[in-house]
Amino acid sequence: MNESPIIEKGRSPFSPGRPVTPDMFVGRGEQIARILRSVGQVRAGKQENLFITGEYGIGKSSLVSYVRSVAEQQYRLAGFHVLLGGVTTLEGLVQRVVSRIVEQAHRSNVLDRLKDLVGKYVESVQLFNVKLNLDALQTDAPDLAQDFLPFLRRLWDRLKGQYAGIAMFWDDLNGIARVPEFAALVKSLVDEIATGGQELPLLLGLSGVPDRRLEMVDNQPSVGRIFDIVEVNPLADEEVQQFFVRAFESVNTPVEADALPTLVRYSGGLPKLMHELGDAVFWADKDDRIDGNDALAGIIQAVVIVGRKYFEPISQALQSSDYHSILRKLGSLKTDLTFHKRDLEKGLNESERRKLNNFLQRMKKLHALLPGETRGEYVFPNRLVSVYLGIASLRKGTP
Repeated sequence: MNESPIIEKGRSPFSPGRPVTPDMFVGRGEQIARILRSVGQVRAGKQENLFITGEYGIGKSSLVSYVRSVAEQQYRLAGFHVLLGGVTTLEGLVQRVVSRIVEQAHRSNVLDRLKDLVGKYVESVQLFNVKLNLDALQTDAPDLAQDFLPFLRRLWDRLKGQYAGIAMFWDDLNGIARVPEFAALVKSLVDEIATGGQELPLLLGLSGVPDRRLEMVDNQPSVGRIFDIVEVNPLADEEVQQFFVRAFESVNTPVEADALPTLVRYSGGLPKLMHELGDAVFWADKDDRIDGNDALAGIIQAVVIVGRKYFEPISQALQSSDYHSILRKLGSLKTDLTFHKRDLEKGLNESERRKLNNFLQRMKKLHALLPGETRGEYVFPNRLVSVYLGIASLRKGTP
């Protein structure tokens, strides 16, 4: 019995589950220009505040990572991209900020400049990383949170000989945004810089879904006037095509014309899905040339991967054969983020119609659907869920 040969694959050009590297970044010209306008103002000595917002999976973190890199390389700003996932206290916020400052300073070879400011939080320095003294940092965190602006001023005093300003981005606000003290900290920070008579060339960029900003405004209404909003929307079809062509060409794998419409359609302009789908297609391909069959095979494999990573309860519910024909109909609807039950019913047989109410109620319980403004209307909570259900409809055949 002949066994199929094992085909060696090189490094995948895709980065599922983490921000894209700057060299693979595409699109977002308008948003980049707006953020870099503020970067330029910081370089000129001003303090700027931005809130970068968009749906879950839209690529906010990748955008922040990209502009931070540009701010450092082209505008001579010290850039810090602080991920705040799981942080729910000001002390936790400060620990993440200081940790990121130490790590970035080490990579930028300026850690010696900060020795008297953060040296006590450095346990040891290796060639490629820093081991932090977390006990000391945790002990000092309450005081640092209380005097955060003076800490930032001392940081700038030590960096200004080498940099023109600071670009600090706080990303993934899901836990901290609902904490009233966080909104109060941001407001006092901005107000004290504005009224203190001593300029601080700082870009403070927050990044989160729209609800996180609304939570901050609920806790501190005046926060609404602090930030200029940078809205991140799904990528255009042409930008998605450019991304896939560039990514596969970077590993000498051309993409045939019949593969691109499938990749574009089922990624929905969402970078998170673009990387998940692209990676699955990369591993499904066996001849270093992406055609329509490779694209479809990879997308069907991606259903399982995406379901396990982001939508496990929904994925389990969709295993029911009773629901699959309804799901296929839902996946074929020409809809954005809303649809009406009567449109979903069209084309269903009598047996499927009897199951429809159960399907809709189950999806509501799993937060895959929300009730709309009118009777019979349903809303997807975000575009990632909508597109996932669309690709899930392919699992047992194309729509």
